[in-house]
Amino acid sequence: MRCQSDPRVFVKRDIIVGTYVDDFLVTRKTSEVARSKAEIGETVKIVDLGPVRSFLTIQFFRPEPDMIMLCQGIYIGEILQDFSTKDCKTVNSPLQLGANFESRTGEKTGKGRYESAVECIGYLSNCTRPDISNATCRLGQFSGNPTVDNWTGVQHVLRYLC
Repeated sequence: MRCQSDPRVFVKRDIIVGTYVDDFLVTRKTSEVARSKAEIGETVKIVDLGPVRSFLTIQFFRPEPDMIMLCQGIYIGEILQDFSTKDCKTVNSPLQLGANFESRTGEKTGKGRYESAVECIGYLSNCTRPDISNATCRLGQFSGNPTVDNWTGVQHVLRYLC
């Protein structure tokens, strides 16, 4: 049955299958994973890559048998490299205190680069970094006509991710 909140996720009894183009991520109790894979393999050709280590820029770690940790450190590093903030001075909050992005009269900045940066941090906030969700939402409102002040806000979020 297709999940109502995400059309790329399917749920049947206690099995959950996440899909993206031609990638599948199957979750279930360990003892029943093999049977689930066999059932899926009857419908489509699959290649079993073993326990998940990475999926859609998210790394999976198992520090304990019953624990899974998610991390997007590699993806964050790529974003910081792409936007030339790899070796920046870090900050301890996603937005600068008192930041005001409402003014639309400031000097304009490159729309394409701004949109790309906001999309990258938006993906992070949706997957593993809810701590930057508010900043991403506020900055995303100005993608149509970003100013230098808006770009400074994006750079602040990137410095927070360092």
